[in-house]
This record gives sequence, structure tokens and C-alpha cells, in this order.
Amino acid sequence: MVEKLNSAPGLSVSIPQGAFYLFASCESLLGKSTKSGKLINNYLDFTEYLLEDHLVAVVPGIAFGLKNFIRISYAASQDQLEIGCNSIIKACQDIYYISLKLYDKSNNFTPENEFIVQDCRNAEYVVSKSLSNKIAT
Repeated sequence: MVEKLNSAPGLSVSIPQGAFYLFASCESLLGKSTKSGKLINNYLDFTEYLLEDHLVAVVPGIAFGLKNFIRISYAASQDQLEIGCNSIIKACQDIYYISLKLYDKSNNFTPENEFIVQDCRNAEYVVSKSLSNKIAT
């Protein structure tokens, strides 16, 4: 689950220390907008966005003394965790791709872009499928 959530652009998740929950930093997503135009000013906006737009309930990390973090429980079935993780990843991708203007006028992701910034914290770039296929051959 940690590895999967770390693939979400803008999230940073550490391995939990023997609990049924984990904390994810959402600091890299702050100051960015959602597809509907709502600005994510803080971790509370992000938790609200996850709940309202992606039907995922998380707890703001500030309740545990961690500003700009969310707390994600994994005391659920494997199927529920898979759905939740995928929804969180999609939510983060939407915010990141909007900020990079990788959506067309209808708010659809445009994969023909040559490069997608997956994680600016590490300056890591992922090459789109079309370019990847050219490199692989």
C-alpha cells in the first residue's frame, strides 16, 4: 500500500511503525487546483476534495499533530483498500495534471504529451507511452 500510494504524484508516504494506518504528506499538492477549479489551499481542502470528489474518507493529520498530512486507515478488506488507493491516486493525478496543463479543454487527460512530471520533489519524469515504445524498440 505504501509503494502504491507513493506512486501518486504529490504524495509522500512512509512505512508505518506497526499500526493500522499510515500518514501521507500532501504538501506538494497545496496551492494547486482541482478539475472543478477548487484551489487546494491546505490539508483540510485536500481531505474535503478526496471525500467530495473521489468518495474517499481520510483524517487530517493535524488531529495527530502532523500539519499537511492525511491519515489513511488500512483496517479494511483488500478490495476496499485497492479501490481507495486507486481513488487517491486518481485524485492526485487530476490535481497534478491540471497544474501542468496536461488536460484538454474538456478536462480529459491528453497522453500525447511528451513528458509527464510524476514527482517534482525528486525531479523524476515519466515518458509517455508513445515515446516509451520508441525507446523500447
